Amino acid sequence: MAKNEEAAESKEVVTKASTEVATYDYGNYGATGYENTDSDDIAVPFLNLLQSNSPQCSDESMPDARPGKFLNSASNELFSGKDGVHFIPALTAHEFVEWVPREKGGGIAARHEVGSRFVEDCMKAAGSRVGKIPTPEGNELIETFYMYGILLGTDPNATTGEACILSFKSMGIGAYKKAMYSLKKTTITRTDGSKIKPPLFAHRIKLTSMADKKDGYDFFRVLIEPSIDRDVKKSLIAPNGPQGHLMAEAEEVLNGFMQGTLKAAEETQTTGAGSAAGDEEVPF
Repeated sequence: MAKNEEAAESKEVVTKASTEVATYDYGNYGATGYENTDSDDIAVPFLNLLQSNSPQCSDESMPDARPGKFLNSASNELFSGKDGVHFIPALTAHEFVEWVPREKGGGIAARHEVGSRFVEDCMKAAGSRVGKIPTPEGNELIETFYMYGILLGTDPNATTGEACILSFKSMGIGAYKKAMYSLKKTTITRTDGSKIKPPLFAHRIKLTSMADKKDGYDFFRVLIEPSIDRDVKKSLIAPNGPQGHLMAEAEEVLNGFMQGTLKAAEETQTTGAGSAAGDEEVPF
């Protein structure tokens, strides 16, 4: 039986052992050995929102995994949906993902550009442009928005982070679009009086989860807000401040995905449910 998110919630986040040893100096050996490393060697994890039928919620080896919590798909680190987790967005993408149904083995069959002939033909045949769109092969097309960036964890002022991916499908698309509208319309005044829009990776956002119900089924949806006092401008990273270097790291993530030197850990992405019916995980 799945565990409830906030019931008997322990004081996690699950703590990871630090990977930094500040006193070590490897001199000219720094990063040696990674010369032949490419996108086939490194896969960027997803931050998944657990639902009642997520496998982790019934896994005895993960007693703290409950619906409504966020899960780092690489480290299995859990974050409270109530307290939230912070993220620096760097790049977005919009596409239709073709999923193989679970009863046929599951997984991603292909990705399709928005407006492509294949997508348009499937929509026309289905008589719908939303939800799960069947394909001629018996797969399902699901509209998906991606956000690539840096996961900060529970502290919005953290000075370290890791590359991570958020995916928004189904009812999560509304939260994504609302957040992007708020970020994109933000302008700041420079010292010469001119106004500019900060880069996407100057922003910090906070993700929390909220219990919801549809057609008699319980699930959790994501909420997105600025990290500091729900204020977009207060949540901007100061380029010369203690988190300034994270903007450069976020830009590296942007360039990595744009140039193909980074790729997503697709096998850890939650499958795309088009409804809250609970037959699959309801993604955010």
